Amino acid sequence: MTPERCVSAVIVTYQSAACIGACLDSLRSMAKEWLTDCIVVDNASGDGTATEIRSRFPDVTLIENSENVGFGKAVNIGARHAHGSLLLILNPDTIVQPGAIGELALFMRYRVEACACGPKIIGTDGAFEESSRRGFPTTWNALGYFLCLDRLLPRSRVFGSYHRLGFSQDFEAMIECLSGACMMVRKSCFDEVDGFDEDYFLFGEDIDLCWRL
Repeated sequence: MTPERCVSAVIVTYQSAACIGACLDSLRSMAKEWLTDCIVVDNASGDGTATEIRSRFPDVTLIENSENVGFGKAVNIGARHAHGSLLLILNPDTIVQPGAIGELALFMRYRVEACACGPKIIGTDGAFEESSRRGFPTTWNALGYFLCLDRLLPRSRVFGSYHRLGFSQDFEAMIECLSGACMMVRKSCFDEVDGFDEDYFLFGEDIDLCWRL
């Protein structure tokens, strides 16, 4: 499969000096194959995040906000500067594994009906991040989550439809909600719905975006 430089990485930072270097290093190996550009939007960090990026990664487009405008608004700012047809929205503490961007980009190339896709996300403890594969929240699956009924009845369409614990993590599946920690979105689709709802400062904006996509 021929690589195509069609992906713009958009990363929002806030007090991320300790982790952003490793994140950007993990992207470097794939930059020539898939990335058109990498955009970091810093939400007025006070820990030297912007200095770290400027000194070590001069090829990164750094946008410095004068205040913390929240995650969704910062992604929207970055997306307006993106040149790729695909947006890779990424948290600054993420380490991208070799081949991951290519897998996502190829999926989007051949699944033209898809607006977005996401990878299997593994936490620092080695466990699967359940937020990377969710259903839309409902009264019943929220009840199932808080009462741990989704653990007892993982395949229940009523109580287990949020984290979908009864389904394999290792196979491609159609899901309703991706995680804003790492998702790839077709830029045309992102622009069509006006990106993230900026009324969400942090958390929940990824669910809302997937609902509108």
